[in-house]
Amino acid sequence: MRNVRARKKYVRFVVGRRSQDARWLTGVVTMGRLKMRRLDQPSRRVVRETFRWFNANIPCPPFSKNRKAGVWTADAVAWFRTAERQPIARLRPLVRVLRAHGFTVRTVYADKPGRVVYSDKWQVVAETPET
Repeated sequence: MRNVRARKKYVRFVVGRRSQDARWLTGVVTMGRLKMRRLDQPSRRVVRETFRWFNANIPCPPFSKNRKAGVWTADAVAWFRTAERQPIARLRPLVRVLRAHGFTVRTVYADKPGRVVYSDKWQVVAETPET
């Protein structure tokens, strides 16, 4: 199974049970932002450090601007390129924090995450396909 995952092009970390359709689950970055106030101080520090690194090193796709303009729908989500290991490694502490606070975090892999509406070296944003 690990070899199959290694060949996939994209990865996403989402919060939700295995019985839930992963296409519609919230990503860990959004969940970390939404739940920040409910976390203890050490966990908040980890979340802030994670966000600080991402803000300094990875382009932020223009979600708000493109959603307001009608270019993207609310179903557009970010996927990291599996070949770019550094951002994936930088998400691991956030994943551990969320799990420690009772959230089920899943790792989802895909070759075709949907219609790509944004792309950079590190990630793509794709409209989630219906089926």
